[in-house]
Amino acid sequence: MVQITRTSRWFIGIGCLCLCVTFLVLRSSQLMEISTALRHESSLSAVAQQQVKGAAGHLKSGDRHAVDDGAATTSPLSSSASPSPRVHSHASETDPVVATTLATAILAIRPPSFSVLPSLVNDTIMQAKSVAAMQWAWKGYRTYAYGFDSLNVQTMGHASARGHDMALTLVDSLDTLYIMGMMDEFNEAVEWAETNMMAKHQLPGHVSLFETTIRALGGYLSAYTLSGRSSLLALADDLGTRLSRGLNGSALPLALVDLVDGSTYQSSCLAEFTSIQLEFKYLARLTGKERYFTLVDDIMDKVANIVETKFPDGLLPSSADNAGGTLFRGRISIGASADSYYEYLLKQWLLSGKRDTKYRQRYMSAVDGIRRKLITYTAKSNWTVLGELEMSGRLHPKMDHLVCFVPGMLALGYINGMPSWHLDLAKELLHTCYQMYNQMESKLAPEISHFDIKTKTNADIYVNPNDAFNILRPETVESLAILYRVTGNETYRAWGKVIFDAFETHCKLDEGGYSSVNHVDSAAPTKGFTSDMESFFTAETLKYFYLLYSDQSVVPLDKFIFTTEAHPFLIEMPSSDTKA
Repeated sequence: MVQITRTSRWFIGIGCLCLCVTFLVLRSSQLMEISTALRHESSLSAVAQQQVKGAAGHLKSGDRHAVDDGAATTSPLSSSASPSPRVHSHASETDPVVATTLATAILAIRPPSFSVLPSLVNDTIMQAKSVAAMQWAWKGYRTYAYGFDSLNVQTMGHASARGHDMALTLVDSLDTLYIMGMMDEFNEAVEWAETNMMAKHQLPGHVSLFETTIRALGGYLSAYTLSGRSSLLALADDLGTRLSRGLNGSALPLALVDLVDGSTYQSSCLAEFTSIQLEFKYLARLTGKERYFTLVDDIMDKVANIVETKFPDGLLPSSADNAGGTLFRGRISIGASADSYYEYLLKQWLLSGKRDTKYRQRYMSAVDGIRRKLITYTAKSNWTVLGELEMSGRLHPKMDHLVCFVPGMLALGYINGMPSWHLDLAKELLHTCYQMYNQMESKLAPEISHFDIKTKTNADIYVNPNDAFNILRPETVESLAILYRVTGNETYRAWGKVIFDAFETHCKLDEGGYSSVNHVDSAAPTKGFTSDMESFFTAETLKYFYLLYSDQSVVPLDKFIFTTEAHPFLIEMPSSDTKA
């Protein structure tokens, strides 16, 4: 019996040894597979994380407080149902005494925690098609216009804005390349930027303060956030310094700034000087240079004073008296020249970790004004229309394609505690935005749509011939992506497929790239309406298609805020004692 027991133990020991060896072999193989996979995912390498943390080390100790580096623990939004809104206190505008230290407090928050970055894996057919479209667009740009602002689709050459080229498509698209896993293209583009962009910053000549901020500065910052490449933050800081000289040239900043001498000229509109705040505030956080924050926050305070004295409903005209520091009375629109002012009210509050409550109050006031004064309905099908208010008080039932960012904005507000009617209105408006595509024979929306709110026998929508063009804008796809993530409603993915297929059918070029089209109300639109493949097609439109068909963990809405140019910035999570 004793011998049997010893023999059994011997066999058991041999068996355990074999199991251990087998486990180690399998585990080694598994680890090799994981290691290989990680090279193709977005998780930062240890080196990259050290580069990111090193950026914080460059800050003077007096510029920000020592804080914990722990990762945010908020989970991604659930895709199975609409999340319940959080309960928020209705705080008033920030107290003046508190305001004096608010910028410092916001800048003192910990550096972005890169451990929250998701795995970016192509897991759906439509997601893979979105990547293929980006590869085709990039093929055209890389072949014919690499290092220039944009691809000229009429000549299959390159185009530059105002003669001062900033390689806008390259810089604007860096984060799209990264998010889609196009790492060879991303690394090549970053290396090109490291070699060439500082010299471009140093060339004399005027650039658009607004466009250069949202496309180039935002592009640098988001690519740095995702990759940890310290050279991108250095480029952002240099460009931010040069652009910031244009913020003091007038009471309200002018449109164009020279990157060498800081001179400015040309009147600007509301959206141009109120839609650069996220970029400069995020730059302030990453560099610790509070002046970036203060310069753009002061602009918003000036606009807030205008609202209080002249436009208490929170709705603003777009034309500015830049020298006088005020706005001219005129038509109220949420479309061209005004759109992203409203978007950035919400997003400045969110980017601050919900600390800067004055923006929450201003946003809620503006959205309430939109509901009371700008909403109407078509006579035939009762579609919801976000119109334009004439000075006479007449509501004009017209929607720019640009207005179609509003559903996404409202839904984003809803998941951050805004009333449920915000989401209801978002759904109604997104239905209308989709119909702007679906009612056209080409399934491509016009630049401007008009609606019949009087006669039930007429069509809901009609298009003026001069407005029947499409330049590959992102706003409807942006809202589809956000509404899908908020509601989990597969209808939004189905609508997105209709739009995506129309782009593929009518806009795709044989040589690479995509073209704007004219006559979208016909079955065969004409390519080449405008010369450029705008950088927002690769920076925004294709990125939002990809996100529409991605899992919610891919650049989640509770971890990132998207700028008006679709550049993801990490949100700072509020501390437990921060009131929303």
